[in-house]
Amino acid sequence: MSKQKSQTEQTYLSLIEQKKQLQAQLSEMSSELDGLENPEIAQKINELELEKAKLTKECESTENNAKTLKEALNSLKAKITNLSDGKNKELIVAVQKQRWFFFKEPKEIIFDTHTGMIWENLDYFNSRSSKKRNEIINEVKSIKTANQKNWEIPIYDSLLVISDAKNKYPFLKQQNLSLFFNPVASRNKPYYGDYYYCSIILSNKEPFYEVATKSDLDTYKDYNYTFFNRTFYNQDLDPTNTTIYSLDEKNQMVLDIFSSQKWIPLFDDRSLTDVFVKLYYERPALLEKFAELEVQIKEIESKRNTLDKDFDFKVPLREYDLKEINYSALQYYKNAVYWINDLLDSLDDFEKENLELIQSMSHIQIETAEDYKPDSDFSDDENSFFEEQKLEIKKIFDFGFDTLKKQLVSFRKEAEDKKTEIDSISNSDNKISFLAKIDKEPRPDFYLFAEYTGNLIKEKMQKFNWFYEKNELIKEMLKKATSLQEDYDIFKDKLKGDFIKKCEEQSIENKRAEEWFEEWTKERFTVVSKQLLLLTSGLPEMKLQEETILSLNSIAEEYKKELDEFYLEERINIHTKFAFNNNGEFQEKFEKENLLFKIAYKYSSKIEDVIFKLESSSEKIFIIRWAKEWLNSQIEEIVHYIEKSKIKDTTPVFVDSLKEIKRLQLENMEVYLSDVKQYSDAVKKRHDDFNALIFKMRKEIEGKSKPEKKK
Repeated sequence: MSKQKSQTEQTYLSLIEQKKQLQAQLSEMSSELDGLENPEIAQKINELELEKAKLTKECESTENNAKTLKEALNSLKAKITNLSDGKNKELIVAVQKQRWFFFKEPKEIIFDTHTGMIWENLDYFNSRSSKKRNEIINEVKSIKTANQKNWEIPIYDSLLVISDAKNKYPFLKQQNLSLFFNPVASRNKPYYGDYYYCSIILSNKEPFYEVATKSDLDTYKDYNYTFFNRTFYNQDLDPTNTTIYSLDEKNQMVLDIFSSQKWIPLFDDRSLTDVFVKLYYERPALLEKFAELEVQIKEIESKRNTLDKDFDFKVPLREYDLKEINYSALQYYKNAVYWINDLLDSLDDFEKENLELIQSMSHIQIETAEDYKPDSDFSDDENSFFEEQKLEIKKIFDFGFDTLKKQLVSFRKEAEDKKTEIDSISNSDNKISFLAKIDKEPRPDFYLFAEYTGNLIKEKMQKFNWFYEKNELIKEMLKKATSLQEDYDIFKDKLKGDFIKKCEEQSIENKRAEEWFEEWTKERFTVVSKQLLLLTSGLPEMKLQEETILSLNSIAEEYKKELDEFYLEERINIHTKFAFNNNGEFQEKFEKENLLFKIAYKYSSKIEDVIFKLESSSEKIFIIRWAKEWLNSQIEEIVHYIEKSKIKDTTPVFVDSLKEIKRLQLENMEVYLSDVKQYSDAVKKRHDDFNALIFKMRKEIEGKSKPEKKK
């Protein structure tokens, strides 16, 4: 991509990165708070929370349709509560067990969960001196403790609530506190003015109840006083009445009061205080920030014209009315032309912005675009393979835009032709029937058309971006791919000449030497073809990671060297060893394949080391399938050799052996991938079984007459 990105693009990428970080935080927080093993449910909760955050914003920012918005918000809250049965459930249970709540913030109040009333925390107001009734009444009108208005002087009914024996007002536990109230006044409707006030009494006596008359309040000098607040009073919170709301619903109401006021309640289990803060403050704050980021991202996306590897066709498609376009053939073809022109304009802009980078890449594209030239030393199959690989590499490195533009222009021309055809109806005699005919002609849904053409752009951008990011890897892969073909050319020319000459020096007839070289070629070509397929597997889908590709390629190179040494140093010796033995041809064949199988086994162990360093199952399976033909070649060869000759008909031993070897041939090593030891044991057993079968057949054939080969 362009090294100098525009300010808008930098802002966009920064917002995308912030969004990813927030998503990670939200995912981790949801896992902790919701206690959900199913990530899909956790994701659903995040989506609902996000929608809730957006609706909350709307409720705050608009007066229109406020009732509908709030109903939708309450519905979302219910859905979230139903899904999230983890930590929030613990909070609900804790509220049910704890009637009185003190707060980390605000510290000046306590809350009665059975009534919703707020009382002053006497730890912060125990220094008030006695005042006359009028002074108290004036003071209570001006108090704004915890940002709450409308504080009141307690009367009998309110004090009766907090004097409940089971859940007493917390400060009644202090020995110098007692309730001072008027039991007579409770029989009548309380009123201000001349009715009897009540208060919490500070006294050195034992807790007591006394009647406080109006004159008492004016003259009584031995009491302290407190206020309470009915702002959140709700008779539905009474736990003894579950006619309308369940206990869980009542406790959730309490939690909602806390969160609406931004209070931090102190649970008896202090760890739940942190849970409450995360669940009701921190996560919603993150979700609100997430919603704001999405708005900013969408605003930038609507203005962006820059293509990149994350190009999303759905963004520009927002400007198109799909319902109208799909309904009308005329609108369809007209907008198809607009759509393709938009894509072509974006490509032109991208090329202009990245001209320098595109020019720097062009030399590799020119190099890989050259046609394959057949080699006279290669067989038809070999030339065909190398040509296919050349075409594959050419396709991979076609990151220019000419081919893509031709495809898009072809789409545009077809749409333009159809639009011209519709326009020409004015010159037709049967205009209506002509229109009907065009309208009935098949055409894809416009969304599919936009998706397909948009994905052509995205794939090209991904390839372009991949080249930019993996420039050095690509050069290394191309170098190795070119080297493989050159090395194979040397093998078929010079190495063949050296081998044939060496055979002549050892009095090996030319025909036999040619047969041996063909065997060698087959083995070598199998590995070379695997190497080329391996290198292209990293370009550009990256089926394997760079280090894995290079490690496997190094193993293949080591194998080829040992294979070359075997044919140059050992092949003649094996022939000499069995040339004059009874059934020597079979002994020679079994010896040769057995030794090659041992070499392959050594390298299969090295491949195994690579496999079990990987975490991805798909990569492990890819490597096993990639190496199967190479590491199975000796088994394949023995099966072919036995079936071609009459040896399998000479004794039941060979019939059974053939069945066993075919079993090895078909064995699927992928089933052992879950356990490294199990896999290693299976590979070793396979090796040992093959060796045992070769030994059994060699032993069986000793002393028997040499069978005839099938014609």
